[in-house]
Amino acid sequence: YITPVQLSAGFNGGSYAARTSLFTPIEGTMITIISVMAEVMETVESDNLLDYLNTALLSAREKVLETPAILPILAKAGVVDSGALGFVFIMEGMVRGLTGQAPESEREETFRFAPSLTAGNGGYRPLVHRYCAELVVRGSVNGGSDRLRSFLSDRGDSIALMAEGGILKLHIHTNVPEEIIREMEGIGEIIDRKIDDMEGQVAAFAPLDTSPHAVCSVLAVAPGDGFASIFRELGAADVVVYGDTLPTAGDIRETLDSMNAEDIIVLANDTNIVPAARLAGERSRKTVSIFPSRNVVEGIAALYSFLEDSGHEENLRAMAESSGSCIFLAAYRCGRDTTFGGRLLSEGDCFVVRGDDILSAEVSTVRAVADALSLLDLSGKGAVTLFSGEAFPEEDGAPLCDAIRSAHLDLEVALIRGGQRKALLYISIE
Repeated sequence: YITPVQLSAGFNGGSYAARTSLFTPIEGTMITIISVMAEVMETVESDNLLDYLNTALLSAREKVLETPAILPILAKAGVVDSGALGFVFIMEGMVRGLTGQAPESEREETFRFAPSLTAGNGGYRPLVHRYCAELVVRGSVNGGSDRLRSFLSDRGDSIALMAEGGILKLHIHTNVPEEIIREMEGIGEIIDRKIDDMEGQVAAFAPLDTSPHAVCSVLAVAPGDGFASIFRELGAADVVVYGDTLPTAGDIRETLDSMNAEDIIVLANDTNIVPAARLAGERSRKTVSIFPSRNVVEGIAALYSFLEDSGHEENLRAMAESSGSCIFLAAYRCGRDTTFGGRLLSEGDCFVVRGDDILSAEVSTVRAVADALSLLDLSGKGAVTLFSGEAFPEEDGAPLCDAIRSAHLDLEVALIRGGQRKALLYISIE
């Protein structure tokens, strides 16, 4: 078995190996978390292995939430470092396995926040290499050869190179992945490869243009004609409306190019639409910024702060501040017996979700929504707005509003047609 002393030594050794294998180690990533855990373990006064792990993991969790402050590009994207968080999840999973504990779900919003539009680089170099290449090579390899290290240094950064037992693993950020692949093919057999477009990944959540001078308009993406009317009433110059399938980059670009405005902010209103909106903005001849609203409720809240005579930067900052003020729920009808989020659902059930969590599931839509709201802390909230989808039964409207008013006397309740195809209801609590 492993003793606490051995575990501490292992983490210290791992921290050293990780840092020395990187050509340019960057703080605010997984290496920071490993170092923090190693440091904390040295302060634990216990002979219990789990005490070491649990104490170190508490500090690791706190450090994960600090990664955007360490690495400003994360603050600009509105996320914590995924590698750091993934490492914590793996370690926590091991602890749960050792102690016989069941897994616990995590709320995505814990690790996401409104993108910072003013975060500086803080010493972090701008993204100068587009691709992240990861290769595994089998053969007679030497990870420490001066010629190979020189070749890689000339063609990229964030390089990690490790060789053991006839296997070489390479991680590199580069603009010429094909040259890297050819070089590694000359060393041995490539048995695994992964090439990611980092520019596309970062761009999905970072604003395209933040010129403080351009007067701008808004293009909103809406999941139904009811929402389209709402966005237009709130000041959107145009709307891309979609139904069963998400709009493509071509759909969004076509609308962008048809607008009279030259400076446009796109309200994506769905995390899955952000990449298409981003690509459309890059290909449009207009000056385009993307506001990465994750749902229509965030988009509506953001649009309340939009001022047509203000520039991109000022509007994006104001929209970011107001978009996070609402709670967003969605209600769906289950089409067949299934399991979702670890919960058994029967065909015909109405279930209400917040993020990836099911709050309630009942045959009655009224009961499901009422039960979901009863689980939330609504102190300080003043209004509930129900946006009905095409499949929402009209006869449930009045009973549902009455049930909410009876249970929450201080809340104003409104039912508005959204027109979305998939969800029975989108629910905004503000």
